[in-house]
Amino acid sequence: MGPCQTHVLPTSWGGFSRVFRGQFEHTIDSKGRLSVPARFREALAQKSAVPSGADSVIITRFTKCARAFAVPDFEEIERKLRSQPQNEKTRGFLRFYVGGAHECEVDPQGRIVVPPSLRAHAGLEKDVVLVGTVDCFEIWSSASWKAEDDRNGAAVAGDPDFIPDI
Repeated sequence: MGPCQTHVLPTSWGGFSRVFRGQFEHTIDSKGRLSVPARFREALAQKSAVPSGADSVIITRFTKCARAFAVPDFEEIERKLRSQPQNEKTRGFLRFYVGGAHECEVDPQGRIVVPPSLRAHAGLEKDVVLVGTVDCFEIWSSASWKAEDDRNGAAVAGDPDFIPDI
């Protein structure tokens, strides 16, 4: 897989916002260190509230993977969740998604340390794939990503109306 490009989209306030796009194959070491692709670091820095750029990300659990957000983007999710009715379904989601979230520093070499609980949840052992999903990026084990990518490809190929109206 070749390098991916981030894309600049206009925002409602007239500025521009970088998005996460593409796939990168990387390795995660036994200490959980993972290099964030330069294009993703650029998007994080652009979204960062810190003048020096992206100094941390929020990583949380998701279905079969971990999801990484720029801190302001995750804080916006939390703000929206606070406005939801506090029923059992919402509380369960908060416990899983917000309760499982970790703020992880981006070191000077552009690496993050994925906490053990998130590595275990997503089955991250050595070979991983970082997948841009517009507003965040996902961290998958290579084997899980292959199965997910195959499943998604079959769904798209089998249903010409699969892609939503854009």
